[in-house]
Amino acid sequence: MYEHDSKRKLRLRLTFTYAVMILTTLGLVVVALFIALGYRYNQFDGRFEQGGMIQFNSRPSGAEIQLDTVKLSNRTATRITATAGNHAVMVSRDGYKPWQKQATVKPGAVLWLNYVRLVPTDPKIETAATYGSIASVMASFDRSRFAVIENDMQPTVTFSRVHDANVEHSSVTVPADKITTPSAAGSSRFSLAGWDYANKRVLVLHTYDDGKTEYLLVPKDSGDPARNISTEFGISIAEFQYDPTDSNIAYVLTTNHDVRRLNLSTSTLSGPLVTNASSLVVAYNGWIGYATHPDASGIRTVGYVSKDKLTAKTVQTFTNMSGRSLSYTIANYYNELYQLVVAGDSATVYRAELPGSDSTDAIKSKTIAKLSLAKDVAFAGFSPREQRFVYIQNGRDIVTYDLELSSIATVAPSAALNTKIGWLDDFHLLSTADGTIEFMDYDGTNMQTLARGASHAATLLAGNDKFFYYFTRDETAGTVRLMRLSLTTE
Repeated sequence: MYEHDSKRKLRLRLTFTYAVMILTTLGLVVVALFIALGYRYNQFDGRFEQGGMIQFNSRPSGAEIQLDTVKLSNRTATRITATAGNHAVMVSRDGYKPWQKQATVKPGAVLWLNYVRLVPTDPKIETAATYGSIASVMASFDRSRFAVIENDMQPTVTFSRVHDANVEHSSVTVPADKITTPSAAGSSRFSLAGWDYANKRVLVLHTYDDGKTEYLLVPKDSGDPARNISTEFGISIAEFQYDPTDSNIAYVLTTNHDVRRLNLSTSTLSGPLVTNASSLVVAYNGWIGYATHPDASGIRTVGYVSKDKLTAKTVQTFTNMSGRSLSYTIANYYNELYQLVVAGDSATVYRAELPGSDSTDAIKSKTIAKLSLAKDVAFAGFSPREQRFVYIQNGRDIVTYDLELSSIATVAPSAALNTKIGWLDDFHLLSTADGTIEFMDYDGTNMQTLARGASHAATLLAGNDKFFYYFTRDETAGTVRLMRLSLTTE
C-alpha cells in the first residue's frame, strides 16, 4: 500500500531543492561576473585567465577588424574581450587605406582604439575658394572658418566659413583711428596672431616703424567695434594669450617681462602677477604657468597663478639654466591636474594637487614620466581639449607620453620642422613641413600624407570630419586656392 512522505521528508526535500537552486544561481552569477571581468578558459594550458576589453571605433564607421589572424564578425563601432598581451590589430574598409597597430591588452582593463581615422585610397580634391593672395591665415578653434589677411599692408581680415558645399566670406577692416600711424618714412605690416576660444574675434599684430608693434582685436562680425589693445591699456605687449574659460579675459607678457591680466569687458588691467617672466602658458582651466629669466644670483623659477588670483606660487627653482629652455604647463585630464616642467633637453610630467596660488599649502606631486630629446626642447605642451597626451619637440625630434596608457613614444615626421607640431584632432599629430601635409597617430604610427605642394601651414578639419581644407598656390593664375579634400568615399 502506498504511503505518503512524512512532513519531515518533504521539508528536507524542499530545503535540498531550494539550496541547489540558490547555489546554481550563485554559480551562474559568479560565472557571468568572471566573464564580464574578462576571464576565459584557456584550453591549451587548462587555466582560467583574465583578459581585457578593446573598444573600437573609426571614421568613417563600418570598418572591418582583424585581431591577429582572426577577422571579427562585428564592424566598427564595436567592442570585444581579448586575451591579455600583445595583439596585431588591423582596421580596414573598401576604398580606404588600412590602419594597423600593435596593441597591448591589460587584464581587467579597457583599451580604447576609438580614434582610428581612415583615409580614402584615392580621395576627391576640389577647389573650395580662390584668393588673390594670402599674407597671413589662421583656422578657428571650432574648425568652422579661416581668418585671412590677403594684403599685409592693409588692415582687412576676411572670414571664410566652410560648409559641405560652399564657402561664405565676410570682411572687416580696422578703422584708421584704431591704428597708430607710422612715420612718413615708416611702413605698416599686419599679420594674424590668434583666435579667441569663443571663435568670435582674431588678434592682429600691427608692426610699424622698423619694429614697433601693437595688437588689434578684430571681431568677425562687422557690427562689433575693433579695438587697439596696446593703446587702450597703455602697455607694450610681447605676447598675448586668451583665457580658454573666458574670452573676455586675457594674459599678456609685456616687453619689460611682466605678466598681467586684462579684462576686456571692463577695460581693466591688473598689476604685475609675475615679474622677470620669460614665458607664459595659459592652461585650459584658466590658470597660467610661467618661467622667469635668471635673477642676480642666476636663479630661475617656474610656477603658476591660479584663476582670478593676484599672487604667484613658485613650483621649482633652477640654477645654471641661463640661455636654456625652461617652461611650465598645467593640464587637467579627467579631473586630475598634471604639471609639465621643461628644463633644457628634458621634461618631467607630474600628477599634482595644486592649491590656489595665494595659499600657503604645500604642493603635492608625484613624478609619472621623464622625457628627453637630443637637444634643448623648443616646444612642449599637452594635446588640445582632452589633454591626454604630452609632447616635447625640437624640429623633427618629437617625444610623446600618453597619460592614459603611461607609454612613451618617439615620433618622426617625414620632413624637418621649424615650427611647432600641430594636432589634427585629439589623437593625431599634424605636420605641414615643406609643403607636405601629413598626420599620424599620437605615437607616430599610421602616418598618412594628405597633400603635397601646400602653400600655407594653416589647415582645417571640418567639424563633421568629412572634409580637410588646405591652401595651394596657382602659379599660372597668380592666385591662392583653398582646397577641399574629401575624407569619405560617400
